[in-house]
Amino acid sequence: MSKICKDALTRILAKKLGCSHKQAIRFFNQFIETLKECMEKEIDVAVRNFGSFEVRKYNRKKFRNPKTGEICFSPAKKKIHFKASKFLKKVYK
Repeated sequence: MSKICKDALTRILAKKLGCSHKQAIRFFNQFIETLKECMEKEIDVAVRNFGSFEVRKYNRKKFRNPKTGEICFSPAKKKIHFKASKFLKKVYK
């Protein structure tokens, strides 16, 4: 499996949009920044035919320290979850 970096991705985007590479980078950065802002505000984001991003909350967990036998709690967490769309899953089976 190969990888593509941001620079190569924005060059492809610029070519497809018929704009400069700098404009494509600016667009890409703004898209990512907007996505981060939505995640910070816990707003779910759905992109048709691609997938959805959502913030999931996990409660604190109880566990036992094996050395001391003491009962401890891990802190509550928030994690970003991505779910691929049916279209994306179908294309890449």
